[in-house]
Amino acid sequence: MQRPAERNLARRIVRLVCRELAPEGFKLTKPTFACRPGQFATAFFHFHKFSFAPAFRIHVGIRVMSDPFEAIALNGPWDEHAGRFSEHEEDIRACVVAMVRYCYEQGLDWIDRWNDPWKLLRAPDSPLGARERDALVDLLEGRPNQKWISQSERLLGLRDVH
Repeated sequence: MQRPAERNLARRIVRLVCRELAPEGFKLTKPTFACRPGQFATAFFHFHKFSFAPAFRIHVGIRVMSDPFEAIALNGPWDEHAGRFSEHEEDIRACVVAMVRYCYEQGLDWIDRWNDPWKLLRAPDSPLGARERDALVDLLEGRPNQKWISQSERLLGLRDVH
């Protein structure tokens, strides 16, 4: 398969997966990110299309909106073999089904587990590091840092989502 065709199919697959995640509040915010914004943190799925194969890896994560880190930390679980595809419609559909299944059966369970900001802050197995916890404390105590929130919105593609 030629690279442009593979790239176009990958984008189509991600759009189809995101359509299936819409009932859970997720929107495609960037070509490879589906996000569900929250008051203090945004849950996301990152769909990584491998450069060496027509296949995906899915990362799950949570971004504290006032986190000063200049990139999106992929701090949740991932599936290294989330879906493979070819030009054939049945393979495309099978890839979408496999990716949606992972998102619903693994990703959403993990995201729901960390939905409570106090649990994110206090649980010993929290996916947040010290920097992220400090940022969350600031938010919970009513000290938002608009510079970092704007950066998070830009990184996640949330500025243009309505």
